[in-house]
Amino acid sequence: MSDDVTPETRVCIACGRPLRLDAPEGLCPVCLLSLGSGSVGDPSIPTLAPGPSSDETDETSTRLHPGDIWGDYRIGRLLGRGGMGEVYEAEQLQTGRRLALKVLRSRLHRPDDRARFLREGQLAASVSHPHTVYIFGSEEIAGTPVITMELLTGGTLKDKVAVEGPLAPADAAAAVLDVVGGLDAAHAAGILHRDVKPSNCFIDHEGLVKIGDFGLSISTLSRDVRFELEGGGFQGTPQFAAPEQLRGEPLDLRADIYAVGATLYYLLTGRPPFEATDLRDLISRVVQEPAPSPRDVRPEIPPGLAGLVLQCLSKWPSARPQSYAVLAEALRPYACSSAVAPRLGARALAGVVDTLIIGFPLGVISLGLRGLGALDAAEVVRPPSLLALAPMASLVYYLMLEGTAGASLGKRLFGLRVVSASGPPSFRRVLMRTLVFVLPGLTLTAVILWRGTPPNIPPNLVRPASALLFAALLFIPARRKNAWRAFHELASGTRVVSRPRPDRRRVRAPQLAAALREPERRAHLGPFVVLADVGATDRGTLMLAVDPILRRNVWIHQRPLGDPPTSARRRDVSRIGRLHWLAAQPSPTDHWDAFEAPPGRPLVAAREPADWPTLRGWLMDLANELVAAEGDGTLPEVSLAQIWLRDDGHVVLLDFHHPMVRHAEHHTGTIAPGPASLLAALSVHAMSLTPGVGGFPLSLRTLTDEWRHSTAAGAEKAREQLVALSGTLDRVTRARRALPMALFLVPLLAMMGACVVAVPAIHRMRTAEHANMLQWLDMLITPTPDSRLVDPDLYQEAEHYVADRFRSSLSDETFWRTFTPQRERQALRHDAARRLLARYPADASHVIARSARLAPEIERADQASRQIADGAEGFVSLVVSTLVALITALVMIFHIVSSLVIPGGVVTRFNGLAVVTADGRGVSRARSLARALLAWSPAALWFIGLAASQRSPDSIPLPSSPMVGLVLTYLLLAAGAIATLVHPQQGPHDRLARTWVIPR
Repeated sequence: MSDDVTPETRVCIACGRPLRLDAPEGLCPVCLLSLGSGSVGDPSIPTLAPGPSSDETDETSTRLHPGDIWGDYRIGRLLGRGGMGEVYEAEQLQTGRRLALKVLRSRLHRPDDRARFLREGQLAASVSHPHTVYIFGSEEIAGTPVITMELLTGGTLKDKVAVEGPLAPADAAAAVLDVVGGLDAAHAAGILHRDVKPSNCFIDHEGLVKIGDFGLSISTLSRDVRFELEGGGFQGTPQFAAPEQLRGEPLDLRADIYAVGATLYYLLTGRPPFEATDLRDLISRVVQEPAPSPRDVRPEIPPGLAGLVLQCLSKWPSARPQSYAVLAEALRPYACSSAVAPRLGARALAGVVDTLIIGFPLGVISLGLRGLGALDAAEVVRPPSLLALAPMASLVYYLMLEGTAGASLGKRLFGLRVVSASGPPSFRRVLMRTLVFVLPGLTLTAVILWRGTPPNIPPNLVRPASALLFAALLFIPARRKNAWRAFHELASGTRVVSRPRPDRRRVRAPQLAAALREPERRAHLGPFVVLADVGATDRGTLMLAVDPILRRNVWIHQRPLGDPPTSARRRDVSRIGRLHWLAAQPSPTDHWDAFEAPPGRPLVAAREPADWPTLRGWLMDLANELVAAEGDGTLPEVSLAQIWLRDDGHVVLLDFHHPMVRHAEHHTGTIAPGPASLLAALSVHAMSLTPGVGGFPLSLRTLTDEWRHSTAAGAEKAREQLVALSGTLDRVTRARRALPMALFLVPLLAMMGACVVAVPAIHRMRTAEHANMLQWLDMLITPTPDSRLVDPDLYQEAEHYVADRFRSSLSDETFWRTFTPQRERQALRHDAARRLLARYPADASHVIARSARLAPEIERADQASRQIADGAEGFVSLVVSTLVALITALVMIFHIVSSLVIPGGVVTRFNGLAVVTADGRGVSRARSLARALLAWSPAALWFIGLAASQRSPDSIPLPSSPMVGLVLTYLLLAAGAIATLVHPQQGPHDRLARTWVIPR
């Protein structure tokens, strides 16, 4: 018998469960968990961590009660318990600040427990982000370690679900997006949370969600191996822990992503993804069973959101989203609060692109059928199958793309998508939306098939004219205030929005300043150790210190003794846009305030260029802080010297001038008072860091000028203006520059397709045989006064001769169905041919005699037909070049006129781009006209050459080599287009006109 053990025969030595081959120590995950963590009390949603036993989780273990004075704090209500201690609402007696006080449990005062508790504070204090709970400090009271934290009065997500029930999908997605932002910041700081769950997601008074309770977190940058080994066993909450975490395997951020998915499941359904009354059964289900779909509990949850939850809950880390950025991008469509109304021009161009995508294949089919002779050139109405193809193609196109991907190709090109109130629309809503949209076209098709084309209207104009009319009727209710919603969107409960752009911030590698070197002598101010004297501010002296417990740098701002103390409102500010106030010492001999010291540098000290996404983040941070500070009355007198750039890309408004830039106004110029003026100064300074043209959109420069000259503009209005700019392009892309060229190619390609169909027809009509026949038919239809055919007898002889001589060609219906621009003349010829065939049956006996009597006419017709046949190639070239020249002229005229009406052109504006001069200002109409003429100069030269060439008796230009001019013109236009795509901001015509293309 073999000594090998298969997975089916190897079992746990403790409980007999089947084991995998790589199971350590012969134990299943459940038994390993029990061995590592000891007994567990309440299995509802426990957090398992080494230390406390079940009896320590009882209410009797609470040492503090509301109203107790403990150290410098008045204890309030109990907020919650974690694996290491209790959290109380508290008031700091010295300052009056309300905060959250986390106290180490009385039975956990062993050295390892104390180290673990302080480690939580150190890890949490190393992250400062709008979506993480801020740590103010750590100290000991009566021998017990405590951590003071930001007080969040909105409770937790678990509390919210307990009171309100499962959240709406959009609210759940928005809350988890906040959590993902905080976890991403923690991951950037090298922290793995390991205990993400609804009860650790806290809500502030503004509704923002923040991740907290880093009690089980570990550092991924410098792990304390001894600490982790001594912890032993599983740590976390089984209902929200990843399978690999339960198995005790090495973890990475994908374990926290699993917990995020479990949290989202809880928010959507009101229950964790796995439940069991017995802990072993619970662990077994989490490790082995596939996660249930949240739609099993709430069918109204969008399928895509449910699929994302299941992806996060995959048993295998490789199947989950591999980063927080990927997860956030997948979640954004379901959080409709982040949606922005699209620009009308973008919607219009997206519709044009979609129409061309649908119509181009149909045009190719139509031309192909004409080329095969399947359609009569004189036909007024298309066959029913082809006529109904356009609305049906629109139905399939929009239904498939918007129903599956949320956006058609045109919308995707312009960064638009279709949403409903709960995120991506259901297939039923998309079907309703599409049916209402194509219903006018289907109705028109039915009317045409039933009653025919209306009289006195060219049939080729019926469909395009009606399409424009119906589109206008659909968009009658569209207004800016309703986000340009049309009838089909109102009927289906959908709308088109701009895709939210991810917050791209330029993260700077942390720099270790010289002041951080350990000094020879240390001074102590309160709980802080002073490291260096930074310098004088506008209101005192700034020192760099360190919190020795949290290992966090601190600024101590020492002010004159007569200065009033920091207001209570300012001390309570807990926002990313202001320094967190930590402590103060208002004594008769020493007067200072301690603030956090975020790594970074002053704005005016920054020298690296700033792009538009970076500046947009700075402006939004500053505008949000200005609005909040105006609201709570903590807005100081502001200047550019008070703006601090954090290394994580966020902007902080200081309460003082940093010593490095205390004379910043001397270098940057004074600014008028007011929030808008400060925003304008920030924009101007950032633009000065980026030389050249094209780094920032034209709308920002316009808005900056408005801010600079309008001191009455408030922070709230300025923020609204910035939000309106959120859909502005980050940069000029090749795809955006290629779009106008593609639109120009559409009519050109349509004409080339028509030429492909027409050229064989021209060749057929200009063969010697067919040309000879047509010459005789023209002579018979309208004989000239000096012709011998005015003699009735000779005319009859000529008819008989033509019927016998060209009988096969006269009866060739394929020839008569060939496309020709002379449709009326060709119809007369066809009627004459049918009449001759019917009047004169085949009779070859008198052909020689008739030929002799008609010799002069035969010789003249033969000579003319030979000339026509010999000149067929030249005639084809002339026709093709004339038609292409006509289309090119029409497009060129449209471009020139639109450049005069709107500087830069209508399509350019709708495309979200602008044309500017070297100073970044919009071009004048004269320069815009010159730019358009330069772009079309090869075509203009071609037209001049055509005008100077010899002409036919009908005044038609007859250049000696028409195709040479056509090919040369389009080679030059193509070369200019390629050069423009290589350098999207400045094509050859822009260089000559000294203009640039930038985002609008």
